[in-house]
Amino acid sequence: MKQILIAIIFIPLFSSAQTTGCSTISMPDTISVCSGSTVTLPAMLTGTDSIVNILWTPATGLSGSSILNPALTGTTSGWYRLSVNSISSDNLVVNGSFTAGNTGFSTGYTYIATATSIPNEYGVGTNPDTYNPGWPSMGDHTTGTGNMLLVDGSTTAGTSFWCETIVVTSATNYVFSVWSASLWLPLPSIQITINGIVTDTFAPSSTVGTWVQYQFTWNSGDDTLANICLTDLDLAYVGNDFAIDDISLRRLCVARDSEYVLVGSNAGIISGADSVCVGQTVTLSETVAGGIWSTSSFTISDISSAGEVRGLSPGMDTVVYTVSSSCGIVSAIFPFFVRPYAECSTGINTVSNHNDDLKIYPDPANDKLNISSASGITLITITNLLGQNVFTHEYNTPSVSVQVDVFQLPPGVYFVKVNGSEFKRFLKE
Repeated sequence: MKQILIAIIFIPLFSSAQTTGCSTISMPDTISVCSGSTVTLPAMLTGTDSIVNILWTPATGLSGSSILNPALTGTTSGWYRLSVNSISSDNLVVNGSFTAGNTGFSTGYTYIATATSIPNEYGVGTNPDTYNPGWPSMGDHTTGTGNMLLVDGSTTAGTSFWCETIVVTSATNYVFSVWSASLWLPLPSIQITINGIVTDTFAPSSTVGTWVQYQFTWNSGDDTLANICLTDLDLAYVGNDFAIDDISLRRLCVARDSEYVLVGSNAGIISGADSVCVGQTVTLSETVAGGIWSTSSFTISDISSAGEVRGLSPGMDTVVYTVSSSCGIVSAIFPFFVRPYAECSTGINTVSNHNDDLKIYPDPANDKLNISSASGITLITITNLLGQNVFTHEYNTPSVSVQVDVFQLPPGVYFVKVNGSEFKRFLKE
């Protein structure tokens, strides 16, 4: 028999619970790993959220991109970024597990305490068969011994069996979740609305007494309140009975952080003046501590453990800074010129152009290098940073301009020596 029922409203109508915050990621700004060696990326997630997914980018060299602490095999230095999506542990739904009994929500159904149910009635209890002998004996979803919402589906269209209005934050993603179990077939068709808008429809399992979860993500947009209602669309008088438990609305959290992975030893960068006069000193500096200073030619210059270079005789030299670590030995190099006393006594104090009469172009050079000198060129010598001769050519007749093929030289810094005394530095690409 169909009945016209009056909606019964339970207090409170509004849930004002708010999340206490999402989980956070902590990791060092930089970690070091030797080339070819393996290190675990040290990321820590603080909080009690339920993790939805983890993603490291890029995935290059990682044992897995979807785990919190993957192993990384060092190949190339670079940034690694971590993103963790999780669901907040704070449930904004009041009494979603019905632990407090018949309170915290509104309904258009009639409440019964223990009597045999008919359509449009519901109860809150620990076992369905105490309300209807045709219903199965089963425990709730939360603990197996607690309360659940027991619903005898309505025959009146548009009657919601559960509603709650919750305070939310605008422009925020939330995850709504509900557990359901069928008590008597046919199955209900349960519609979810938020602020009057239908979001979806779901049904319990066709296996009576089996709990199944339904959840979806909802963005609050401009809303600061979420009026959530559950309505059974199946108006069958016989059957259409079901249980509901563990209703929740939780914030969908996104935590991000990044760290720089430095692969291999680092010798740092040498800085300071790149020339000195014979008999004088300059002090160079380095960005990495703990290295050893040296020079390629002990006859042109020498250097102290503090980086002080002293000019011994005119010429081009190379300052070397060597760093030893567990990854091996690496060096930083710095081209250095010791100027003759005559240059210094006339006040010439250029750093890279030690003789304006000597010109080389283009710089950087790729294929051909043009060299010119108003005083005439009879001998060209090109050396690398190690002081090794890579090109030598004598000219029978002095020429103010010559062209040298440097195509075969490996990329790097080189020095042009003209007539045994004039120096210029250039870069080979």
